[in-house]
Amino acid sequence: MLGSGCVYYNGIYNAKEAARNGDALLRREAESEANTQFQLSAARAESVLVRHPTSPWRTRALYLAGRGAAYSGQCERAIAALSEFLALAGSTADDRDRARVALASCEFRTCLLYTSDAADE
Repeated sequence: MLGSGCVYYNGIYNAKEAARNGDALLRREAESEANTQFQLSAARAESVLVRHPTSPWRTRALYLAGRGAAYSGQCERAIAALSEFLALAGSTADDRDRARVALASCEFRTCLLYTSDAADE
């Protein structure tokens, strides 16, 4: 039980706080600063995934890592984490909806990239 608590406070809690800060910055239209917070959120959540791959916090870490990666423009990492998160049971409907929006933002960004590349040719 103590190990699980450390995982939460050292990784998940900090990732969640960085994501919350990123969301607040987006609401104020401070995208560059939000990007930094989402990068931090993703990195902290990914550290939980690497250090504690079988933790009961894995689902939450996938959500935070994927969403943070998506909103910081790291779509390849985001798609992998969010797809795994959405395939697991036990998350809230709100988290699943937010994960789908983050995933859609990466799909949109990828579509724009391919459209831009095709126009350049």
